Amino acid sequence: MDAAELLRALDDEHTRGRAALTAATTLEELDAAQVTVLGRKSAFGQLQRELGTLPDGVHLESWLPQAEVMPHAAAMICHGGAGTVRIGLAGGVPMAVLPLFADQPLNAAAVARSGAGLALDGPGQIAAAVEELLRDPAYRATAGRIGGEIAALPLAGEALDRVFTSV
Repeated sequence: MDAAELLRALDDEHTRGRAALTAATTLEELDAAQVTVLGRKSAFGQLQRELGTLPDGVHLESWLPQAEVMPHAAAMICHGGAGTVRIGLAGGVPMAVLPLFADQPLNAAAVARSGAGLALDGPGQIAAAVEELLRDPAYRATAGRIGGEIAALPLAGEALDRVFTSV
């Protein structure tokens, strides 16, 4: 199984929702990418069994600190929770967002409108979306610009100080 086959395997209904992040570190060829897949801890063993033997360069983890992974990621797949979208954009990482519920559809639409990524309608679009994010540098450029804007924001304590000193 190569990296592209892994992404197609993640399209399977059984693994949907358990693959939270894919980070490719090679932009030239998806097949040559380093891919990290995060799975829900509660179903991690089952995910390992379903995916079977993974190709070189593919790592399956139950948890990684996303903020530390983002500087090394070329693309991200997520469901579009506010925290995950913010961490990805703060890291300047373009993303494919496959929303499930709550605020996720709105966040997916906002990512797509911004040009920092793609909103997906179903898991069958994952592989093509990642290939598009890696092929077109405009997604990374936009995500990087947004990441710069996030970095320029004041920290929460500084923002509160500004609010209270202006009242």
